[in-house]
Amino acid sequence: MEQVDSVEDNKREKSSILLTSANYVNSIVGSGVIGMPFALHEAGLGVGLLLLLAVAFVTDRSLVLLVAAGRTAEVSTYQDLAHAAFGRAGYVVCACLQFLYPFISLISYNIIVGDTLTKVFIRLAGVSATSFLARREVIMITVTVFITFPLSLYRLAMMVRAPIMSELAAGHGSESWRFVNSNSASAIGILSFAFMCHHSSFLVYESLANNTQQRWNKTTHISVAVSAVLSAAFAISGYVPFTSFVQGDVFENYCWRDDLMNACRGLYSLTILLTFPIECFVARGVLETSFFSQQQPLSFTQHALLTGTIAALVMLLALTTDCLGMVLELNGILVAIPLAFILPGLSYIRVLEGPILCPEKYQAWGVVAFGCVALLAGLVTLLMNLDSLSECSHGKQMEYCFTDFNGTLEPVVF
Repeated sequence: MEQVDSVEDNKREKSSILLTSANYVNSIVGSGVIGMPFALHEAGLGVGLLLLLAVAFVTDRSLVLLVAAGRTAEVSTYQDLAHAAFGRAGYVVCACLQFLYPFISLISYNIIVGDTLTKVFIRLAGVSATSFLARREVIMITVTVFITFPLSLYRLAMMVRAPIMSELAAGHGSESWRFVNSNSASAIGILSFAFMCHHSSFLVYESLANNTQQRWNKTTHISVAVSAVLSAAFAISGYVPFTSFVQGDVFENYCWRDDLMNACRGLYSLTILLTFPIECFVARGVLETSFFSQQQPLSFTQHALLTGTIAALVMLLALTTDCLGMVLELNGILVAIPLAFILPGLSYIRVLEGPILCPEKYQAWGVVAFGCVALLAGLVTLLMNLDSLSECSHGKQMEYCFTDFNGTLEPVVF
């Protein structure tokens, strides 16, 4: 009787395809969407949307292959799959990528908070933009010490995300409405970062009731399709008002006295602050598994020192730049593309029986080829545009903010 009750409890803990898809969409559509308008600016409106669809399609294929490879190798984590496919070397490469992805994401979170809360503080407190208290460095250090570090000390946490939509009129420059621009490879990096969800795929798969390969495939198709629609909507609504003025952080395009957008800045910063502990948990978990596996569980002192080291490093690195677009590109090209496309495809090819070029592996080779081309093109683009990577407008209001119409609402006088 107890065994029957246990089986029933396990069934109740599982989710339907729709609920699992909703959870997966929440995993995919995260902070990366804030860079979607910038991706359209980099690639051009037409090519940018085509690339978004291409990245979504290849992501769908790679997620299907990832779980299929895991089922074949009879493993339940990404790192174990890499180990099964390529031995210790594969495990180390996967662990490094799985650490770097959340680590660089944490840097981008600090940049976002520093960019957004400065405007909110200036508006609410009425201080000048040159005030010491309104400096992004002061805000980032304060937030790290008193909010993100204490929250990250929790050993378990829940992810909180909130969608933000914003659209309005601004102005247009000489590169407005181009179908194609020269930085398509950089756009692929940003898009790959936005669609990156492979590190949580096995957890989502395990939560699916009756998790056959067919049901997982259907869940993946629904999740990626919905995520692509939401991402496209955000990208278009952020690009259309600003076109050639679009920044890596789209909130930088809105004027400081725009009270509606200041409210959005505050809410978005809140979601980032609450998401920060989750990514820190992931990065810390990789380090604990790789270097402290024989000392589990860590003492509170060890736990606090490791967490504090991560929080301090990401804060210091975030203080060196205020260009979110550059960080998203680097994370997408150097980490997300190998983790999302190259490694899943190669792992599938490796663990599946049969000749290396048999028809069953053609799809995996296609995913690997896409990842390799995107990686190489992205690296070449980064090297060619090193001088312009740091160009962004933090701390400077756009020219159209000094015209008569420059906000989503008439400013409220405090």
